[in-house]
Amino acid sequence: MNKKPIIKFENVSLDYKEADGSKKSFNKMKTKFKKKIRSKLINVEKENKISKIINLTLLKEKNTLSLDNVSFNVYEGEFVALIGKSGAGKTTIINILNGRYVPNKGKIIVYNRTNLLDLDIKQQKLFRKTTATIFQHYDLIPNQKIIDTVLTNEVPEKPLVERLLKIYSKEEKQRAYEIISELGMLEQADKKIFELSGGEKQRVAISRAIARRDVKIFLADEPVSALDPSMLKVVMDMIRKANIERGITTITNLHHIEVAVEYADRIIGIKKGKIVYDGKAVDITIKDLKNIYGSSIEGLSQQQINHAVKLNKKWKK
Repeated sequence: MNKKPIIKFENVSLDYKEADGSKKSFNKMKTKFKKKIRSKLINVEKENKISKIINLTLLKEKNTLSLDNVSFNVYEGEFVALIGKSGAGKTTIINILNGRYVPNKGKIIVYNRTNLLDLDIKQQKLFRKTTATIFQHYDLIPNQKIIDTVLTNEVPEKPLVERLLKIYSKEEKQRAYEIISELGMLEQADKKIFELSGGEKQRVAISRAIARRDVKIFLADEPVSALDPSMLKVVMDMIRKANIERGITTITNLHHIEVAVEYADRIIGIKKGKIVYDGKAVDITIKDLKNIYGSSIEGLSQQQINHAVKLNKKWKK
């Protein structure tokens, strides 16, 4: 591949105590990095390299690494699926990229120029304005209506007063309703988040991310875990379509192996914090999957994988 990576992970480590998700520990780490070099993200749209991750390591418990010397590149417009058993480190990678975890050591090179860990809080926010995260646990505002959730993310640059007064153009509202309709929730557009089921909340979280016009990177943590098979296909089709038509680089961890094979350009298999597979989705075999999962893939045949590979080819760019 001739393109330079957009994200590059290099030799990154993180003590679990500093990545426990608490606001206090995260702010301590941000204060620490605020004193470092303050590179600016300028004309990022002209860069091919979104991310390079090199030797990323996260200490989960005493003498236990959640991520152990993980390194990989992600290229512009690529769809990368992270797979592996629960606890392998998939969500940790997503949380490091979205800023919830800060590693102890290593580098995360973004847009072929800047170590994300060298940015102060303001500059990190500039980078994350180019990303949209689909969280496994939704991360929605309970009292907000579905339509308002989508609209506020569709045009995040709109002045706060206009957002509070819900001043949106006809075109903005139409696009928001179209996205909600695609996910089968048009009749519920005025419902509040707390009134929804888990699967419905998941769909709103996805519609919120897709609505973002300025996004260059999707980070998705188990985006279809709460969906039934028919809606799973609708959602994954939408994410893949945005990836291809809008060139949005996508990094997602997926529980369903066949879904990863069907939709991804590339699969990264993680086992006990280490990368044990990194290759094209269409090239993965049952032997590779057994190396990633062990005996837990019983019931999945090479024939099923071959069928997913066949479906994958329809997404050729």
